[in-house]
Amino acid sequence: MIDKSKIFLRKANISDALLTYKWAVDPKVRANSLNSNVFSFENHLQWFSNKLDSSETIYFILMERFPLGQIRFEKFEDGWLISFLIDELFHGKGLGKEIIKMGMKEMREGVFYAYVLEKNIPSIKIFESLEFESIKVEDEYKKMNLSIKKFMKINK
Repeated sequence: MIDKSKIFLRKANISDALLTYKWAVDPKVRANSLNSNVFSFENHLQWFSNKLDSSETIYFILMERFPLGQIRFEKFEDGWLISFLIDELFHGKGLGKEIIKMGMKEMREGVFYAYVLEKNIPSIKIFESLEFESIKVEDEYKKMNLSIKKFMKINK
């Protein structure tokens, strides 16, 4: 169904607002997000517009003949914080690993970070398979009673 040799990243644009909203409010996505709160389309549209306009955020959509997922890189500490998701129709097909590899290649060199809930085993396995190093989690997340893992990788 999906030909991995034909997948590519394109920059997100405002016409992606509804699709990214549908992905973001999916109950499984909310359950695996650091912020599990539900939000309105109007709030998402404002947030999404701000991210697209920000020089601190780079937002991509994973494509084949149609959108498969999204990845976002946000300025963080001395590098970039990764946030990604794959449309639930395409879970279990190796696209999570692909979108991160492709995104890091687009970003070129740098330090990359990711926060992952400890219950999100598929994402943990993806970052570990890409040789991200597990590092100490800041106290602010412990205070929020979030059981998370923090990953880091230096891309040269």
